[in-house]
Amino acid sequence: MIRLTRLNGTSMFLNADLVATVETHHDTVVTLVDGRTYVVLESAEKVVAEITQYRADVLAATERAMSEDEDRPAPAERLPRDATVLPFPAEGKG
Repeated sequence: MIRLTRLNGTSMFLNADLVATVETHHDTVVTLVDGRTYVVLESAEKVVAEITQYRADVLAATERAMSEDEDRPAPAERLPRDATVLPFPAEGKG
């Protein structure tokens, strides 16, 4: 999740994995894969930087977790390293 600011100044958290496009018109418009749009105060460059940092943090955490697991026996079944894991919707949503 990344924190962005709506035009009215309130903060919102956005699932960075669902961002389809980030455009700059007069304001910055973030469009999600489901077609929802959000207008935010941050520049398009800032939004992209936040998404990039979020993804780098996820990869770093995964690497740390995998290196900690090297001393443990491997589970019988494991996802391939190139598998795509999609977020599970919160209960009662989606």
